[in-house]
Amino acid sequence: AMRAAKNNDWIVEGIAEYYSVEILHRAGAISRIRKREILLDLDAWSSNINSLVSDRSTGKRTAKAAVLFHRLDQEIDTLTGGRSSLDVIAKGLVQQKRVDLDGLKRLFFQAFGQESDSLKKVKGG
Repeated sequence: AMRAAKNNDWIVEGIAEYYSVEILHRAGAISRIRKREILLDLDAWSSNINSLVSDRSTGKRTAKAAVLFHRLDQEIDTLTGGRSSLDVIAKGLVQQKRVDLDGLKRLFFQAFGQESDSLKKVKGG
């Protein structure tokens, strides 16, 4: 189970929200177009959230984090030519005692040898 370090609940909640959509897509329950529509709706709904930092991530903050994880997945897909995905990062997060932004950035760097453009923009906690 993933546990968040203080003020990093958005990581746990956001990745869970993202994978709830992604798994439906992988299983064939929703189309690629429907997945895109859901993520666009989450992005629009959370557009007024300026920081992911919070002791408890709910609603719009979790939606904003889910969209970030989608972008991170896209970044990984582009970077690896479709040979890898967010799954690599998710597996690494599960192995950590407590997840936080620095650990997330470190996992990305270890897996792909460079910093994540998507994560550079995130203000941590």
